[in-house]
Amino acid sequence: RLPAWLRSLTSTPLVLKEDAWNHYPFTQAVLSLPLLAGFRLRIHTLHLEGTGHENAHQLDECALRRRIVRDIDIADSTDLKHDAYSAQEDPALVAMPAVDGAARG
Repeated sequence: RLPAWLRSLTSTPLVLKEDAWNHYPFTQAVLSLPLLAGFRLRIHTLHLEGTGHENAHQLDECALRRRIVRDIDIADSTDLKHDAYSAQEDPALVAMPAVDGAARG
């Protein structure tokens, strides 16, 4: 639900548009609000094996100082409301079948 001040800007429904590209290990999502022409949020993601990559995106020094790193555990459901939980969708319980003789999961 949007804050009242944002809902008051328009009498028409507010639409959030998402464009996403997946070229593993790189992904990009662009979120925009057609009502607010200048609003655009770009999310660039690089999936790397392991941890400890200090500058995976090869940022310059200025951007490196401004960046915020968020570690995300997709299997952590501690903040999930009980009625929103589904064991069928729980990534901690997903096991992939063997592919080409190699177990994946």
